Amino acid sequence: MKIWLSIVLLLLALLILGFLPQKKTKNIIINAEYFSVYRYLTVPENWCLWQPELKASATRGTLKNTGDPLSFTIRIPEATLVIKKVWLNNLQVTETRDGKVSVFNYIIAPELKTNYTTIIIVYQQNTWAALYHIFFPDSVREGLIAQLKKHMENVNSFYGFDIQKKITSPDNFIVNKKKISKKEIYRCSNFMLRQLNNFVSVNKLVSISPFLLQYYDAGRDSVQLLIGLQVNKKTAKAGKLEYMNMHGSKVLTVNFNGRYLDRIKVYRAVQRYMTDNFFKTTISPFEEFSNGKLPASDTSIVNMQVIFPYFKN
Repeated sequence: MKIWLSIVLLLLALLILGFLPQKKTKNIIINAEYFSVYRYLTVPENWCLWQPELKASATRGTLKNTGDPLSFTIRIPEATLVIKKVWLNNLQVTETRDGKVSVFNYIIAPELKTNYTTIIIVYQQNTWAALYHIFFPDSVREGLIAQLKKHMENVNSFYGFDIQKKITSPDNFIVNKKKISKKEIYRCSNFMLRQLNNFVSVNKLVSISPFLLQYYDAGRDSVQLLIGLQVNKKTAKAGKLEYMNMHGSKVLTVNFNGRYLDRIKVYRAVQRYMTDNFFKTTISPFEEFSNGKLPASDTSIVNMQVIFPYFKN
């Protein structure tokens, strides 16, 4: 009888101990620069860029400033979250789900390896809840950081464009280069392209890829405009044109379709990407037009690829 009583008391003690909360941590590593991760978690408006319900529409999720500069509220279908900054890199998250309130912390820590950041999730959990969440993961506590990780590690989602790394091979180009007024860019560039095409035709050359366009700032009101055509061979004389041997190099490429003036979004996105990845460039980007035509104005619709030569520090 005493043995059975001891077993029952032991089981009862284990049952009670199983309900006592314990401090737990879970680490999630994000392949992204520390300050970028920090801004995406601590700036309320940035949640709208990556949290799916907030990003999709106002009817699925809402963001509200609480009046306290250190906190804000997120409402999504599954839960309501109050995010409060308790220290520089420590966010306290209060979750209300189905009437139940849970509190946990996100600690944002840089990794020794460049461009990696760890989010340390700190929370209280009893043994029985821990066993439950082995089979049913916590969709908010861990899911939010999983959503952030997915967004920040997807180049297209994070930067807004599909930025591709490529390596070009050495090529020969016939080049038309001229310093012109910024006001004359569209008229002069189309005239320069016609000169190149005429040269290729007269000298029975073969253009083997779309032409490249490049701008250099040449002063307050001027630009140095360069248009190049890749050709199959060199001729004895190029006249006023020049031959240029383009060395193979590492490049970032982005396809763009839209108004020519809106390509500035590509330039800004790639600049962010290069800064985040510690890339440098020594020359201006090239623009390649797939239809063989130059834009006639800022509002011309173009189908183009922008090419950014780069190297890593």
